[in-house]
Amino acid sequence: MDRAPVFLGHALIVPTAHVEHLLVADPEVVIEVMRRSQEVAIAAMDAYRADGILTVTNTIVSQSVPHLHVHVIARHQGDGGLRGFLWPRKRYSSQEELLEYRDRLRGSLVGRSPYASD
Repeated sequence: MDRAPVFLGHALIVPTAHVEHLLVADPEVVIEVMRRSQEVAIAAMDAYRADGILTVTNTIVSQSVPHLHVHVIARHQGDGGLRGFLWPRKRYSSQEELLEYRDRLRGSLVGRSPYASD
């Protein structure tokens, strides 16, 4: 879960092995990262009753963490849009709230993905 989410429930898909960014990633890593991103996006639609999903990966510019990752962000009609694209970000009110959103997403992944406990 992103610790400074654009919207609550904002998840990150991050490969275990270090890859600096999309342009230098092995195609097999890209396939796996996107496959998992799709699984999480489908689960987020269900878990958060989302109207849509935004998936984003920064490549070099605006990449604050030099490690390949994909943002999976649940969107709702009337959510205020992406003012300034992905800023300002929201904050979870507590670690418990972050864990609640994580657990809702995990619960929606059960039965869809062999990686639901990851």
